[in-house]
Amino acid sequence: MKIMIFFNLTSPLLMMWIGSILARVQISDMNCGQGYRGPMAMRSQEHWDYGQKIAPEVYKGYGLTGALIVFLWDISVLVAGLDEMMGMLAGIVVAAIIMAAAGIKIEKLIYEECGE
Repeated sequence: MKIMIFFNLTSPLLMMWIGSILARVQISDMNCGQGYRGPMAMRSQEHWDYGQKIAPEVYKGYGLTGALIVFLWDISVLVAGLDEMMGMLAGIVVAAIIMAAAGIKIEKLIYEECGE
């Protein structure tokens, strides 16, 4: 059970950690290979700057949401007496959805603020 909780919380906590790092280190050079590098963020310097501004909070928020969802799922697996592998599989799916949703949210916010 402890392995399942640790394994399932790894991705959401990693997202929160990455968000914290991005918040502390603002990267102004688009070509340095660091920072949030989604397709919308790479269109212009204006898009890049806005993407670097919003990405940390989105990552931290979605990471926290993912951690709560996964933790509640793990507790329900424990209470229901389900197989740990089922819990781990669900954790992987939730982590993938949360990561994709964070990227989509950042891209959408950049588009709304900066346009094409």
